[in-house]
Amino acid sequence: MIFSSHDAYDNMDFKPTVDVHSSYPSKQPFCATTKFISRYLPHYLPKFLTKTKSDSDELLINKRDGENTPFNSGFEDFYNYCNAKNIELSVYLHADQDEWKAGEYNEQGQEIIDFCNERNLQIIKELDFHFPEKAYRDGIHLSQYGQFKMFDVLKNLLL
Repeated sequence: MIFSSHDAYDNMDFKPTVDVHSSYPSKQPFCATTKFISRYLPHYLPKFLTKTKSDSDELLINKRDGENTPFNSGFEDFYNYCNAKNIELSVYLHADQDEWKAGEYNEQGQEIIDFCNERNLQIIKELDFHFPEKAYRDGIHLSQYGQFKMFDVLKNLLL
């Protein structure tokens, strides 16, 4: 399983998002050019465009809401399922760019590491493999180069 630190508290809430949030439309955009300009161009030309807060900023991945948010129950569910079916479970912990720059996982990443260590699960920590900056296309997503690098790490460790 591949996780990032933000998954530690990313509990499913099943709230509707299609046609409620602009990032999840039920229909294709009227014009692909407008869609490109409004959604993708700001990611490719950050020096020339100022980013304003949009409704997409409200869909932050970190869904921790204070101290009352429980650790993602999906981790325990996957663990229990694999144990019941006698399936080996390994966890790959992907680092976001802030963690990459700091050289360590944030508090939520450490909680995932602790979860794995407490259950004797194999954990592959991406930070141990020193990905270069070009491995990222934005704050969290890997570039094509980064995807190939992740593949090489997983292939070599799991085979």
